[in-house]
Amino acid sequence: MQPSYDGLINLAKGYPFPEAIPSDALTQAMKRLSEVEGDVAFQYDGSPATEYLKDWLKAEMMRRNSWRTGDDILLTSGALQGLDLLCRIFLDERSAVLIQAPTYMEAIEVCRNYTDHIVTFDTVAEDANAVERELRLTEANGHPVRLIYVGTSFQNPTGYVMSPEFRRDLVALAEKYDAFIAEDGAYDQLWFEEPPPLLKSFDSLGRTMYLGTFSKTLAPGLRVGWACGSSVLTDLMGRFKKDLGNPLVTGMVSYVIQFHNYDAHLQQLRAAYRRRAALMEFALVEWMPPECQWLPSQGGYYHWLSYPAVVDGERLRARSYDQGVNFLPGRHFYPHAPRDVSALRVSFSYESERNLVEGVKRLGNVIREMLAGS
Repeated sequence: MQPSYDGLINLAKGYPFPEAIPSDALTQAMKRLSEVEGDVAFQYDGSPATEYLKDWLKAEMMRRNSWRTGDDILLTSGALQGLDLLCRIFLDERSAVLIQAPTYMEAIEVCRNYTDHIVTFDTVAEDANAVERELRLTEANGHPVRLIYVGTSFQNPTGYVMSPEFRRDLVALAEKYDAFIAEDGAYDQLWFEEPPPLLKSFDSLGRTMYLGTFSKTLAPGLRVGWACGSSVLTDLMGRFKKDLGNPLVTGMVSYVIQFHNYDAHLQQLRAAYRRRAALMEFALVEWMPPECQWLPSQGGYYHWLSYPAVVDGERLRARSYDQGVNFLPGRHFYPHAPRDVSALRVSFSYESERNLVEGVKRLGNVIREMLAGS
């Protein structure tokens, strides 16, 4: 990412806006935790608040029809650690991982730590036959897919929401080809109209591990997440997880949920992000040339903007930066991307509402100028 400067509108940042972080509630929760639990809260094994949090997460997964007999909760350092642990279990130099393209760029790097065999399917096409062809071909080449990583709701970077039918298709294909699914649910609490079902809710055979996080709903710096799935697998993940967790911060999160009306906080977040997404979409309609396309946002943080191939992506980023706006080029979200991908990610989560509109205006003007000169 290019260095920032004063006056730059940074639409590349996938951060919550400052007021989205309930700093007062977090501060009060830490104070109350230390007063109630005393020295216990500062020990290796933490306080009883940790067990409360695990019980609360179990109840949440049950409420979302995603708890099976034999499931368990493993607390993690964000959702990404959960993926890392699954990669450690399922992947080696012979096996392959199947991921969406485009997908979360840090997940690509985690997978690369464990295998060179990363195969993809189109994020938005929902073509089960194409996915099966990829599974069959990869297996025939001696690299069976053992792990499927998917962002199912308000996916990073596209904002895409996977249909219930395709979620069922992926579960069936995982069973047929003896693969396991890692479902990244980082954004799925930030829905605008209706909460989508979890992919895990369609899995009756225990082949899905749901990876959740409080990074998008409380604060990314907490690094508190969880994995929910078969207790056999969570136990194995726990053996690989040697960092002992962060019981103090976990206890603080537990106290926020117990005593600071977490549900009301989520409602406020959804309303704020809904407004921000609508403002950015209004600006996209107003300032982007008709050759550009994007998906309407249903939740999460992002819009995925496609532009004509005649526009060179590197020049677009450099010119946009000169005009005071930054974004993330699309090539970062593909494991085998060519030099240029005619798409980019812009975030409506971080900058002020005024800057969201101004940033899109600047970006749209640059794209129009480049199209006019092509």
